[in-house]
Amino acid sequence: MKIIERLLWVIAALALAMKVMHLPLSSFLLIISISTLNMLYFFLSWLLLPAPTRKDQVLALSILAGVGISIALIGVLFKLQRWPLSGFYLLLGGTWLAGIAIATVVVRSSRAALRAYTNGLLIRLIPLLTACCLLYALPGATLTAFYYRDEPEIGRLWIRHDSISDPLERERLRARIDSLHWASNMNR
Repeated sequence: MKIIERLLWVIAALALAMKVMHLPLSSFLLIISISTLNMLYFFLSWLLLPAPTRKDQVLALSILAGVGISIALIGVLFKLQRWPLSGFYLLLGGTWLAGIAIATVVVRSSRAALRAYTNGLLIRLIPLLTACCLLYALPGATLTAFYYRDEPEIGRLWIRHDSISDPLERERLRARIDSLHWASNMNR
């Protein structure tokens, strides 16, 4: 099971690198890998997180950590894909992970026999908590401008689209974006 977890993290990292380089299928791989990780942590955290054996864990802490990791992964995925509600999930997941990290440190200091278990939890929690904080602080317009750095006009239109609430204006901007995408693809 832990091999599958590591493999999915590697695929997610490769998909993110592919997304930065604008390679095809990057979004698909990112969605599949993070969604699968999300489900594994949510449903099987009691099986994934204990180390070295399943008996070496605090079951409630493992389950709560799995739920927190799942929420944080949803926030990361939503932010990287520029989907709505990413800020909500990043804030909720980051807060949850911070609480679980504090509880893990308390368990680590009070029960030396669970050191391998708490180390495994902290190795998962701290980097994901850091990613949540960084992505939450990153404005959506900056991410959009980065994604469309080769097509700045489309990037500006997306930023404007995301900042207005008038449905008619949003529809007009979406039509303009689609026509620019179509023209861009025809020129390749």
